[in-house]
Amino acid sequence: MTHPNDDARSADDLVGELFRRLFLMREFHEPVFRAAIHDAIMALARAAHAEAEARGRRVAERTGSRPTDIAVTPWGRRRPTEGADLPEG
Repeated sequence: MTHPNDDARSADDLVGELFRRLFLMREFHEPVFRAAIHDAIMALARAAHAEAEARGRRVAERTGSRPTDIAVTPWGRRRPTEGADLPEG
């Protein structure tokens, strides 16, 4: 449920609203309260993950690949190392 004026409210106001609602949920039974906290944490994690991926895509689009970039090979496509790849000693 969103507040009708969410766009006009500051980030500090929204954080305060989040804590206020979590505090009010303390009246529920412990398992329900814990589930609500878990769901809130998961929602924050999903939002942070989506933002991180979006930033990563923007950086990748802006810079493109460069010859000095490190390529990561999926585990299933890796091959055994050759003798020259092993350190001496």
